[in-house]
Amino acid sequence: MRITLCLVSLLVLLSYGPCQCTSFLDLILPTLTTHFVKLWRQGDLELLGKYCTYNMRPFFKNWKLYYSASVICPGWTQIRGSAKASSMTAVLNQAIEDFLTKALKAGVVKKEEARTYYGK
Repeated sequence: MRITLCLVSLLVLLSYGPCQCTSFLDLILPTLTTHFVKLWRQGDLELLGKYCTYNMRPFFKNWKLYYSASVICPGWTQIRGSAKASSMTAVLNQAIEDFLTKALKAGVVKKEEARTYYGK
């Protein structure tokens, strides 16, 4: 969606003909850079009362934009949850679920705790 918006904006700017600015790149590069940088995200979250961090990055596969995410809880366990999806929101949720599934198998999380997060 964002890439499509950027491309449409670029085409609209090109349709006006030559500009009186110093360079076309001076006009369009800040906007493209701003939107491109927002695709990478990292932050903190609380998972079952523990401090955790997440990291998301975009990548292209078959000319489609996808996201890769990982979740770690450094002061709690060495387990890393990871996922790949086409939606930024979905990939983070899938990485959290992958983390909890691995933590459950390792015995770090109890089944009841995992159920409260999954809502099942």
